[in-house]
Amino acid sequence: YFERVAAIDYSMAHDDGKHPAGWAEADLVLVGVSRVGKTPLSLYLAVLGYKVANYPLVPQIPVTERLFELDPSRVIGITISYDQLLLYRLQTEIAP
Repeated sequence: YFERVAAIDYSMAHDDGKHPAGWAEADLVLVGVSRVGKTPLSLYLAVLGYKVANYPLVPQIPVTERLFELDPSRVIGITISYDQLLLYRLQTEIAP
């Protein structure tokens, strides 16, 4: 129980690229564009007990060097089809 709570706390604190100095403690670091599902997946995995950080890829902003300092086997890229991404982003803009 306490390990799961600690994993949830860790994942919330390291959401959306926050606190890269603590990424070395992560079991996984999810990387992908906005609306690919990094945060929901991070929280799902945290409930299972994994410490998960996530980092957004943003055009015209260089990827932080901290990402390249991590064990590559713990860095997971998440992809999405263009059509599905467009659908999610349009729904987000339309939603109140």
